[in-house]
Amino acid sequence: MKKPIRVMITDDHPIYRQAAAAALQCQENIVVVGFCSSGPEAIEKVPEYLPDVVLMDIRMQPMDGIETTTRIKELYPELKVIGFSLETRPEIAAKMLNAGASGYVTKSSPRIEICEAISHVLNGKRYVCREVKEGRG
Repeated sequence: MKKPIRVMITDDHPIYRQAAAAALQCQENIVVVGFCSSGPEAIEKVPEYLPDVVLMDIRMQPMDGIETTTRIKELYPELKVIGFSLETRPEIAAKMLNAGASGYVTKSSPRIEICEAISHVLNGKRYVCREVKEGRG
């Protein structure tokens, strides 16, 4: 049996954390290992949760997901981060990728696409969801 993919969800809205977890828990090869409600908390919790992937909201206070991603990648260069946002503008996805994220999905992306993004980034590829690539938003 393959080792499950460990995902940490960082979002300042509890409903989005819960929804993302519910979607991912349906996948037998993915386990949600922890939740964070802010950028500083995410940076602090990485060594405790030991995720393979962080699903990272962009719009958070006091530190947004772009800055948090930059800091996490400085501390843990091998850790994969996927931007997770309501934002569908390609320029926002580009900022997240430039900060060190390996992928970007929207909160309206289908569960299968979020899982596809996780698989792609763990295989060393970049992933941008269809909604952003096709300019739907």
